[in-house]
Amino acid sequence: MNVFNALFTKYYHEIKFALYFSALNLVWMLGEKLAGLHDVHIADHAFYTNYFAIPSILLYAVAMYQKQTELGGEMNFKQGFMSGLGITMIVTALTPAVQFIIHTIITPDYFANVQAFAIKEGMKPEVATMHFTLNNYIMLSVFTGFVYGIITTIFTTIMVRYVRMKR
Repeated sequence: MNVFNALFTKYYHEIKFALYFSALNLVWMLGEKLAGLHDVHIADHAFYTNYFAIPSILLYAVAMYQKQTELGGEMNFKQGFMSGLGITMIVTALTPAVQFIIHTIITPDYFANVQAFAIKEGMKPEVATMHFTLNNYIMLSVFTGFVYGIITTIFTTIMVRYVRMKR
């Protein structure tokens, strides 16, 4: 138990922001569902879901800024990158559970709706049925989430360091 406490204490910042990010993802998906982007306005879903990048980047920027503050106002790139990488790795580990919650509780009809839309747009039914599944979305979310997390980490670490240095 002491090892767990030591790890939790050492990585508290990263764990906290990974949980914030996962909660943000759930709230965003609930908002998409309530806005009809998972059923009535599913044709617009692919466009509007990309706006999730804005709060995601802002959350990472806050995480980097707070990490820099925890380090006494001085943070080198490696320290920021390692913190962001930690957040990204925890978010990636939580992604299957988050996607399960999204697609079983928040929007259980999403796959049926997106399959029907894809078929209407010309996709073969068997392709749509194979492509739009929970397992595929989990795998895609894990991969893209990790890649985007790394890119966001690099961007926000550089920006937070630059903004802090200009003061």
